[in-house]
Amino acid sequence: MGEMLEMIAHQWRQPLTAIGMISNNMLLKMILHEDEAVDKRLLGLELDDINKHVRYLSDTIDDFRNFFKESKSKQEVCVDEIIDKSVSLIKKQLEQSAIEIEIINKCEKILLFTYKNELTQVLLNILSNSKDAFESQNIKNKKIIIKCLKKDNNLLLIIEDNAGGITDDVLPKIFEPYFSTKKQKNGTGLGLYMSKIIVNRHLEGDLFANNTEDGVSFTIKIPIKTKNQGE
Repeated sequence: MGEMLEMIAHQWRQPLTAIGMISNNMLLKMILHEDEAVDKRLLGLELDDINKHVRYLSDTIDDFRNFFKESKSKQEVCVDEIIDKSVSLIKKQLEQSAIEIEIINKCEKILLFTYKNELTQVLLNILSNSKDAFESQNIKNKKIIIKCLKKDNNLLLIIEDNAGGITDDVLPKIFEPYFSTKKQKNGTGLGLYMSKIIVNRHLEGDLFANNTEDGVSFTIKIPIKTKNQGE
């Protein structure tokens, strides 16, 4: 139970921070422009962002409740939708940290019969780790690139950053349970471990990482299965 609560806390920290940031920005705008008419379009966009994060929090509860059950249901989903949802959930925090994000998608319109929310969790975990990696580095042009490509009958989702990489002694340990380089920030060390379990056990694929010239690259490799193949 304690381990499960730690996992939920790790997943919730990101969207809760985003909700707090969006609501604080809304309050600040109201205070600074209290004599002006409300920009309904902008207000609507910010409320829509909050609703997205709230839905993610709700989905996370369901995901963890069913995490070790075999009865979870797969669904057919477009790869674009999974990438867009993951990016939208962390976009505000990336902007706040002056991190540019680029998507190179060569898998447009490819359908996957998979666990949509769990794949979204994995992407969000990796993006969150890249964001945190920049905090300890003095890098001017911070950037994360998401690449999507098809190789043989597999989908490859590659997330690269230019945050300086991971030291050789640490790299082999990053998928171990409770291993974290963020102890001082209350890091649980469960994000990448949980992501590895999701990809291996539930998505029937693999997750691995390697250093690049300027940072680190995470690769999610999962087989492309249609609904008829997966049932």
